[in-house]
Amino acid sequence: MNETPEQAARRLFANAKNGFEFEVLHEYQHPNGDPWFWRVRFKDPYGQKWIRPIHLNDVGYDRGEPKFDGLKPLYRLPELVTNPDKPVWFCEGEWCVDHLAKLNVLFTTSGGSTSDSKADFAPLAKRNVIIWPDKDKEGLKHAARVADKLLAVKAKVRVVKIDKLDLPDKGDVVDWLDKHPQATVGDLDKLDTVDYVKAEVVEAEPVGKSQATHLIELIQNAELFHDTDDLCYATFNVNGHRETRSTHSKGFHKWLCW
Repeated sequence: MNETPEQAARRLFANAKNGFEFEVLHEYQHPNGDPWFWRVRFKDPYGQKWIRPIHLNDVGYDRGEPKFDGLKPLYRLPELVTNPDKPVWFCEGEWCVDHLAKLNVLFTTSGGSTSDSKADFAPLAKRNVIIWPDKDKEGLKHAARVADKLLAVKAKVRVVKIDKLDLPDKGDVVDWLDKHPQATVGDLDKLDTVDYVKAEVVEAEPVGKSQATHLIELIQNAELFHDTDDLCYATFNVNGHRETRSTHSKGFHKWLCW
């Protein structure tokens, strides 16, 4: 078969959605580097994106994902497998991962903002993971769910404080790179991040939000740190002033529920 994945993507979606043009192909791979499936990104003149999967079967390329034996793989899986001791950055969408990977750091994603429910986070077990949320409601929800899934596999999780980045609404890592075209790994290391604390410490769930999402939003405006005994503390706003409390204290739990 002489058809390439890109040629197949253009053929399969030639008349699928008016105004959308092929932009890029994202290849998901098996741990050994063999192609697994692809996600095709299209874009219209107004900047709207449209993403659809394709896979290769016995007769050729076809729309949709292949059948998975279990959960779906993370993006850039071979790099995760061959660099088990490196910290991993996690963001929303393959487009963002491909842009930030140019800085020679380890980035991955499960896909879009609803992809985490069926993703296999086992390759990130017991690793240091930094989550970079998109700056919107769905992005924060996605980050919160991912953080909880990472804690479940005993990963150590930190979250980028996106409110410190001066990004527009719905801004993401690509927008940040556009603002910092000369960015290096050192600039990533200087980003303001906070430890993610288990959402279960929240005693009352805010109306209309999950506990995890509420926590992600709160820590964007809090400072979390450890003392020399590795105990965690938080500094946060209370009635116009700043207070510092242990994250296990009743005062901190009350603030989370505020």
